[in-house]
Amino acid sequence: MTDRRRAPRYQLCRSTKAEINLLQDVLIQSAVGDAVIVLASTCPAPSDRLMLQVAGADGGVSSLAAELVASAPILRSDLVQFRLALRVTGFSDMARVNPLAMLG
Repeated sequence: MTDRRRAPRYQLCRSTKAEINLLQDVLIQSAVGDAVIVLASTCPAPSDRLMLQVAGADGGVSSLAAELVASAPILRSDLVQFRLALRVTGFSDMARVNPLAMLG
């Protein structure tokens, strides 16, 4: 047998920084094509990766990548919320296939 004890058994890798945020509900205010305006309780950081999940009437969930285009704080029912302008890739295709998908 060769020298088993000196052979490397594992290798240390660089650590990576990762953070997972919990899902939050948003209210879709309007949608035209892939441009979607939502109201949210918090404003995401510019570096955050966003995903919009829409539940359909049949219980199925569609997950679509979203990009933050603009944000603005608003006062709604004595609460500060944020109006987020998103570019949601594939939103118009999903709405065209199932126009009632957003109504649940």
